[in-house]
Amino acid sequence: MPTSLHLRSFRRVQANHRPPDAGVTAREMEEWGRRRGIARTRDLEFPAGTAVEWLFDRSAGEGRAPEEWPRHSGGARLVGHAGGIGPGNVVEVLKPIAATGPDRLDMESGGRTDDWLDLDKVEAVCRTVF
Repeated sequence: MPTSLHLRSFRRVQANHRPPDAGVTAREMEEWGRRRGIARTRDLEFPAGTAVEWLFDRSAGEGRAPEEWPRHSGGARLVGHAGGIGPGNVVEVLKPIAATGPDRLDMESGGRTDDWLDLDKVEAVCRTVF
């Protein structure tokens, strides 16, 4: 099946990349797939560029929490935070983020058990946050 057919059900596509390409791959994916690209940043301030949505992840997808979290820059811009977030620490993570606008939490490893999505963990995070 062509790749474009797989993408029809997704509104965002995340591209994990290494600098200096920051955001280039995500923008290209957005163009060919007509989906919003998500690019990773390791900086403590979200990049000003709005061609893609930004996800802060210093661990490069390895699920390790950083020593510091960037704050949301405010406004209607959607940003994301990732790195070791799960049911046991989500409240502590949310405090320094102090979201003043739309924010998403990426909990790939924190929401899994034995590499499978664990709905009990997902529910625990939702109950804690909401």
